[in-house]
Amino acid sequence: MTRGLGVAEAKKRFSEIVARTAYAGDRYVIERRKKPLAAIVSIDDLGRLEGGNGLGGRQPRGLLAAARLFAGWKGFDAVMADVVRRRTPPRRHGPPAA
Repeated sequence: MTRGLGVAEAKKRFSEIVARTAYAGDRYVIERRKKPLAAIVSIDDLGRLEGGNGLGGRQPRGLLAAARLFAGWKGFDAVMADVVRRRTPPRRHGPPAA
C-alpha cells in the first residue's frame, strides 16, 4: 500500500515508517506542499526497480550463493532431499520412552 506523507510527518515517524516498509511492505511518497519529492520503498522493491535481485545491489553470500550456483544442476533436488532426510531426526510413534 502506498501512502503520502509530508516531510515533517515523515521526520517524526521515521522509525515507524522504516519498520512498516521493511516488514509490512508499505511504500511512502514524501511530499512537500503536496508535491511528491521522494519515495521510501523496501529493499526488495528497490532491487526490482533497479532490475536486480532484490538485495539492493548486494551479492548473495553463504548458502544462498551456493544454491544459486547449483540451481540449474539436474541432480540438485535429489541431493537436497537426501540432505534433508539425513538431517531430520526420525519420528517416533507412540509415547516417549520413560
